[in-house]
Amino acid sequence: MTEDEAKTKWCPFARVVGARNGAVLLEQSAYNRSYEIGPDDTLLWKSPCVASECMAWRWTHPGFDHDIVGNPIEPQPAEGYCGLAGKP
Repeated sequence: MTEDEAKTKWCPFARVVGARNGAVLLEQSAYNRSYEIGPDDTLLWKSPCVASECMAWRWTHPGFDHDIVGNPIEPQPAEGYCGLAGKP
């Protein structure tokens, strides 16, 4: 998947402090599943994947615009996956 697609996914290792699912809490707590409902009724995770900024991110296709010798090629979008769960 592309980095933009990954950033819309939930990460089980990310943490947010404060409200869970929009509820107001009296004490600070850390959660990993806090979200809001977006304008088009989609879930907006407050603990999303950070894609290539994560040490577990693995590239499947880095999106080069040239080959190994330097000849130009048609660019393709960079793609990768979360390496914590193994190869897709």
